[in-house]
Amino acid sequence: MSPKILLISNMYPSKENPSYGIFVKNFIKILSNNFDFKNIVIRGREKSKLKKLLNYVVFSIKIIFYGIFKKYDIIYLHYVTHASLPLLLVSYFTKAKIVLNYHGDDLVRNISFTQKILFYVSKILSNKADLIVVPSDFFKKRVIEILEVEENDIYVYPSSGIDLELFRPLSKAKNKNKFGFNEDDYVVGMVSSIYEAKGWKVFLDAMCELKKDILNLKILIAGRGIEEKELLSYIKKKNLDDIVVFVREKTHSELVEIYNALDIFIFPTMLEESLGLVGLEAMACGVPVVGSNIGGLTDYIKDDYNGYLFEVASSEEMSLKIKQCIGNDKLVQGAVNTALSFSSTKVTGELLDTLKGLKC
Repeated sequence: MSPKILLISNMYPSKENPSYGIFVKNFIKILSNNFDFKNIVIRGREKSKLKKLLNYVVFSIKIIFYGIFKKYDIIYLHYVTHASLPLLLVSYFTKAKIVLNYHGDDLVRNISFTQKILFYVSKILSNKADLIVVPSDFFKKRVIEILEVEENDIYVYPSSGIDLELFRPLSKAKNKNKFGFNEDDYVVGMVSSIYEAKGWKVFLDAMCELKKDILNLKILIAGRGIEEKELLSYIKKKNLDDIVVFVREKTHSELVEIYNALDIFIFPTMLEESLGLVGLEAMACGVPVVGSNIGGLTDYIKDDYNGYLFEVASSEEMSLKIKQCIGNDKLVQGAVNTALSFSSTKVTGELLDTLKGLKC
């Protein structure tokens, strides 16, 4: 008999926000083929503070009701912090195994009073959990340090992995043409939320340097964020508007076209990303990655194999590493090989086996 799972997440895609919590949607798709499960989720981003509060009240009530009064073998929580309080209450009344899946930014630090409370509750819940799931070896070390949990209680699962049937090399010429580029243009791009800590300004500074040396340089930026106006203004200020194409947030399937239009993918973040899945998606499409030497990126970007790492916030070193990629064809195969080890079929199959073992 299939184990019964209650899956909980405060992040789940909606029509308005198709990429929001996409890992959870992918995970649920896989669960539906292997488990008897129910999900409690909050869909999309709510702008109204009142509606957001009401969503969380209903969300918490559902967690408590189904967690205590319904019988499940496993309660699996994606994005831990904001559901930690009701689930901590449930943990004292249920025999279900508790699995917590931290993704990175849900490990709230104790800055404000509210965050201190949420962090404290999350820490208690984490020490009661039967399994903690994290997206990378790098983040595993951070969780052990911050939450003071045992290493054996942590399982590394890279955010549902990469769907290699979707993310795969396609015609570069055809996809370049979709964005108005020529086949012989050298296209450098990034896919990211648009705010400064993600490194978009460092990226554009590097492009100014490259423009002097690469006459057929073109730039593709995809994303959405609070600094879109600043981004567009900076592009004009740096006289890059004649070679930049900017597209807003895309669905997963549309991202495939973006990756396949690139010769090099840039990951200029200044944050300690827990994994950095977009870099792996680009690699799956046969695109080498030049990324910041920080966080989860260091787990999979290997110099002169599938791309290069550069010093955080250094536009000069970024431009040098991009130049090293030009004509280095072996990086393409290295990128594809790296993505294979993150195949969703492989990594999810291993996690499902682990979850089935928890029931015993």
